[in-house]
Amino acid sequence: MTPDASTVKRLVQDGELMLRTFHQEYAKDQTSRETEFWRGNLAGWRHTLDVIYGDRAARKIVDRVRNRTGLPIPQSGSLASNGSGYYGVDPGADM
Repeated sequence: MTPDASTVKRLVQDGELMLRTFHQEYAKDQTSRETEFWRGNLAGWRHTLDVIYGDRAARKIVDRVRNRTGLPIPQSGSLASNGSGYYGVDPGADM
């Protein structure tokens, strides 16, 4: 399924808000509850795009968000208990 232009616009706006908010919280405290909340929302958004629209369309939407904000996409895996990193491999992440 390919989303129409108005849907893509709304999805990009949503992604921008989540990514900017994540980075604002990350700058305050990399492992805070708020940081992890926004990282989880962003990860859920990315995975939902992939399920609904497929890998190619999802990647295009995420790339638009990345390009418009100039911010890296965080990992979607679980945070390690000591806060030192994330479990799993996320090829769509930049950090």
